[in-house]
Amino acid sequence: MQGHSVETLSHALYDLELAPNNFWPNLLIDVSLRAGDSQITLEDILMFATGMKEQPYGQYPTIYFNHDSETGSKYPTSSSCFCCLYLPLHETFEEFKEAMDFGILHGSQFGQI
Repeated sequence: MQGHSVETLSHALYDLELAPNNFWPNLLIDVSLRAGDSQITLEDILMFATGMKEQPYGQYPTIYFNHDSETGSKYPTSSSCFCCLYLPLHETFEEFKEAMDFGILHGSQFGQI
């Protein structure tokens, strides 16, 4: 990262974080209205984030953005015990939506034996 100032890098990170802030609500709208070609449901998202079919009493999932490009996944991850959902950073809504669909559909088997 030679030649990049801390300020330049922080602006780049800020710009990337704006993308999921805009993509997340848009994804929820697409999923809830069944618009577009999203394959997941709101129930799938809740199960992925919390491990439960209904919202845990008194808890709301906390959303985090995965900033670590070396260890970060391009797919969403979660910590269902702590109701945390970790969103990947992508540059386009289509990339974000595809990653969310794939990650949630292929990673939501917790507790379903």
